[in-house]
Amino acid sequence: DLNYQEKAISLMYQLSPEKNTQIEMFNKLGFKSKNAAYSQSFLHLKKYYCDQKKCLSCDIGNHILNKC
Repeated sequence: DLNYQEKAISLMYQLSPEKNTQIEMFNKLGFKSKNAAYSQSFLHLKKYYCDQKKCLSCDIGNHILNKC
């Protein structure tokens, strides 16, 4: 149901971000988790980009690599 999906997304923006080592890694790199929606997006990026070594296909990966 679209109504429930919208409510769930809205709730994610109201909840505090997760606290775990993966989220802490992004925070240390300068990408702060403002809420649960951000932390979930970081976990998604890690799984589908970082873990699969697709840094060049990721804006965050490119940003980090360009700093070096």
